[in-house]
Formats: sequence, C-alpha cells, structure tokens
Amino acid sequence: MNKENKHLSDYINLLQSRGKYVFEKTEALKTLKCTDDAFRSSIKRLSQKQRITSLTQGLYLIIPLEYKNMSSLPPEWYIDTLMKHLDIAYYVGLLSAASYHGASHQAPQLYQVIIDRNLRSLQVGRSKIHFYKNSLSEKAKTIPFKVPTGNLLLSTPEQTAFDLVKYLRASGGINHVATVLSELQESLNADKLVEIATQGMPLSCSQRLGYLLEVIGSKALAQPLKEWLQDKKPQYILLKPSKQRLVLSKDEDWKLIINDKVEADI
Repeated sequence: MNKENKHLSDYINLLQSRGKYVFEKTEALKTLKCTDDAFRSSIKRLSQKQRITSLTQGLYLIIPLEYKNMSSLPPEWYIDTLMKHLDIAYYVGLLSAASYHGASHQAPQLYQVIIDRNLRSLQVGRSKIHFYKNSLSEKAKTIPFKVPTGNLLLSTPEQTAFDLVKYLRASGGINHVATVLSELQESLNADKLVEIATQGMPLSCSQRLGYLLEVIGSKALAQPLKEWLQDKKPQYILLKPSKQRLVLSKDEDWKLIINDKVEADI
C-alpha cells in the first residue's frame, strides 16, 4: 500500500472514530503534510474501494463498512456540513421535513432542501439531494434537529405545511399534500400559521392551506388563518394550479375556484 494512502486511511479512520464523516481537502493536506499529487492518488484509491466519495470540490464523505452498499451515508448525516462548506443558508423542508415531524409514511425518495439560490441536484451514491430555491428562505421558521453527527436545520411544522402547498408539484400534488397535512395536524399551531402568513408568504398559499386544513377536518387550525385572510381581501384563484380552468364549485371563505376533488388518504 502506498505510504501516503496509508496515512490518509489512518486519518479517515481517526475521524470516523470521533464521529466525523466529512473532511476538507485543505484540512487533510495540512494534517498529513503530503503533496497534492500524493493526496489525489490516495483519494482515487480509497474512492475505488468505496471508502470515501466526493461531495463537492474539496469536500469528501467517509463511508463506513456498513454503508458500503449505499456508497454513501444518509444525507441528514452530512447536509449541515455540506451547506456550511458551500456557504449557503439552508433548511431541510417539504416531505423530508414532514417525515421528521411525524408524516413517516410519506417519506420522499429524495432529500429535499430549501435554499436562497439555484443549485443542481446532488447524487451521492444511492442518495439524491434536491435543492429548491426560495427567495424568502431567510424568513423561514426553522429549528435545530439532532442527527447522529450533530444538528441540521429543519423547517418547523407550520413552515413545512406552507412550503408543501407552495411547492405542490414537488410535494406530490394536492391529494398527497392533504394526506401529509392529516399526519402533521397534531403538530401544528394555529397562531404560528398566521405568523408565517404575515411574513411575505403569498396569499395563495394561505388560501390553499386553509382550505386543505378544513378538508381534513382541522377547522380549528384553519379559523385564525381564515380571519386573517378575510382582512386581506384576496382574489379568487384556482385550488389546483392548472391551465385548464375547470370549475367544480367555488369556496367563498377561501376565495378558491375548486377545480379538483381533494381526496386525502386518511
């Protein structure tokens, strides 16, 4: 085994023993005192053995033996470190956040992260992270959430509910969102919903969210939002964003043109 490779192996074994699974190239070079060429050679060998993988330029993920078949770790183990390395404010949202808040049966096939800019999806082994741009992300309500490697930033249940409606397609469509809301409703606070509505969230999100809450039987949660919305005098919008203006009925309270029947799986 190449001497430098052995040194890098020792280095990542030490990091893993301390519960650290991500390392930067600059940090490793400083510790190992090896040349850039030797480091690249070591990285190549360990990558071929599926001991490490690249997350982004200059940042690497250590893969424990028990995760070798995935060629990765669960994204929650490294998303915070990755975002800090890229210097991008973020929070885990949408269906990924909903799964942490109790909608465990609705876990998505990809990991959903909301940021304030455009960023390509990231494939790490068998895991895929998709990024959604939200120019209002700095106003989003978030909480720290403990994971095996530390903490990540997670949207609150109320923020999650609004984001699910805002990103309907990414959330699986209106019926799926209604199902997720039915699993989230016990975690939601009516006053906190109104608070988020007042902080730049489009009125259309409040209209659709309030209606869906009533559909799943959470009228008490929806009522404060309804009272706040009435003062804003919203215009009629389609319940389901669509080019086809099908009208099944109209909802006067939420100023919605009902163009699809909502069927939550509850």
